[in-house]
Order: sequence, then C-alpha cells, then structure tokens
Amino acid sequence: MNEPAGEQDVATLVGPLLAAGGLASPYRVERIARGGNNRVYRVESAAGTTVVKIYYRHPDDPRDRLAAEF
Repeated sequence: MNEPAGEQDVATLVGPLLAAGGLASPYRVERIARGGNNRVYRVESAAGTTVVKIYYRHPDDPRDRLAAEF
C-alpha cells in the first residue's frame, strides 16, 4: 500500500486477517494514533477489539518498518 489508509478502508484492507483472528464484520474503525510513517487504528466488532497498525510504503524505500520497530 502506498497511500495511508482512511478509516473506512482499514477493515477492507485487513478484513481477511481480522476474520482469521476471530473478529467478524461489521467493524467499527477508529484512528487512535498517527505517526509520520504509520497509522494505528482500533477495530471493534461483536467478537472483540484489536489494534491495526499500517505502515507507509514507498516504492523507492525498501526498508522493513515493522522489523525496524523490533
């Protein structure tokens, strides 16, 4: 993904992952943090709440931002 996701797009982008984790749709998505290179969302459904962090990616920047955090 090259552009930051909007709140409405998050559930669509990560829907399969949320479903695999037991979070069934419909989702309520709320942005809870915004960094320069990522967006953090709280995703709520009837099955529970989880946090989704989406990293900005640019074709000219091959860094693994998740690995850099660890």
